[in-house]
Amino acid sequence: MLIESNNKISPPILPYRTFLSSFERLSETIPPRIDRGIWKNQTGTVQSLIMSTYRFFGLIDEQSKPTKRLQELVADREKPNEQIKALLTEKYAEVIKHDLSSMTEALINDYFESAFDVQGDTKRKAITFFLQAAKAVGMPLSTFLQTQVRVRTTGSRRAKRRDDDENGADEINGVEQEPPSGNTKTIELRSGGTLTITVSVDVITMSSTDRDFVFKLIDSLNDYEQRQKQADAIGKASAGGQNK
Repeated sequence: MLIESNNKISPPILPYRTFLSSFERLSETIPPRIDRGIWKNQTGTVQSLIMSTYRFFGLIDEQSKPTKRLQELVADREKPNEQIKALLTEKYAEVIKHDLSSMTEALINDYFESAFDVQGDTKRKAITFFLQAAKAVGMPLSTFLQTQVRVRTTGSRRAKRRDDDENGADEINGVEQEPPSGNTKTIELRSGGTLTITVSVDVITMSSTDRDFVFKLIDSLNDYEQRQKQADAIGKASAGGQNK
C-alpha cells in the first residue's frame, strides 16, 4: 500500500540503483503506456515503488504515458548524471536550497519532514534515495551526509556484490529488489487475485488509535481468510455428496 500524505507527492523510497536499472527494461522499446508488469521479475511492492518514482520525477503523466524526460533518460541510461541532476534540483528544491555542503543529519531530517511530510522509516528511505542519487551525480555533500550513504558507480562485480550485501539489497536480473521487512500476510480473494499487507511497526511506541486500527485490520484479514476456508470446505463436502 502506497500512501501520499496530506496531498503531498511522496518522494522515492527505493534503492537508487533499482531506479537506474529500471530503464533497462525500456531499452528496446518504450510502450505508449507504462505499467507495473514491465518489471514482472519484481514483487508487486517494488513495481509500485518504481511507478511512484516515475510519477514523482514526471517521467510519466497522470495516464501513465511516458514523457520526454523518460525517453531522454532511457536514451542516456549509461550516463544519466546530467538528467538526474536536473530532476533532483527541481524536485528537491526545498531541501537543496539549504546547502547540502554544510547540512547535518538532523537538518536534512527536518527539511524532508517539512518539504514532503514524511516520517519514520519512509523518511529514512526517502533521504537514503536522495543522498545516493545526489552523490552519484556529483552534488557536494557535507561530511555529515556522506556518512549516511555509500554509492558505487564503478568497480569489480565482487566489490559491487559486497556493497549490495552491506546495503541489504539483492540484485535480480539487473534490478535490485529490497528485502521484505516486517510481517507480511497474503490472502486470496474470492473473486480472484490476492491482497498483501506488510506490517513494520513498533507496537510499544504506537498510539492506541494506530494500535486499534492495525489489529482490527489484521483481525479482518484473518476472519476473511477463515470464512473462505470454511466456504471451500463446505463446497468440497457438498460436491463429494453429489458424486456418491
